[in-house]
Amino acid sequence: MGRFISAESRADLDVLLNESLPFAKHLLEKNGEFYPFGVSMGIKGDSRHCAGYDGKEFPPSDALIDLIERGLGQEAKMGQIRAACICMDVRVLRQSETEKVDAIKMVFEHLTGDAVEVFLPYERGSAGNIEYGEMFAQKRVPTIFHAGEAGR
Repeated sequence: MGRFISAESRADLDVLLNESLPFAKHLLEKNGEFYPFGVSMGIKGDSRHCAGYDGKEFPPSDALIDLIERGLGQEAKMGQIRAACICMDVRVLRQSETEKVDAIKMVFEHLTGDAVEVFLPYERGSAGNIEYGEMFAQKRVPTIFHAGEAGR
């Protein structure tokens, strides 16, 4: 994640990484999957978890991601948060591979404009345990913190 973000936002995004990744791993190991969730950092540095609910018993993940993104975007627009993460269970194509693999995907954004996607591939071992691969990241266009908003 380091080469895609500034030193200014690194500490905040590291806090969100340390909040979201262990929780995602816990849910994955306990349930075999998880619904998308978010973690935000308030202006004073406090962090909190959030989720989306659309009234359906088994909602599609895309709908929940949209709800979480819009909610965090509203908080960013009102100047209530300085960083955000949305965590989801996805299938991703690793660099130099041809088949998709399961991965925990974490989308990080900061009010400085830094935005990055971090992936942690995983697979289920023969004993049912989860084995994690090597984490990788890529830059992304911000969708929660838009230019000209969130206290800029």
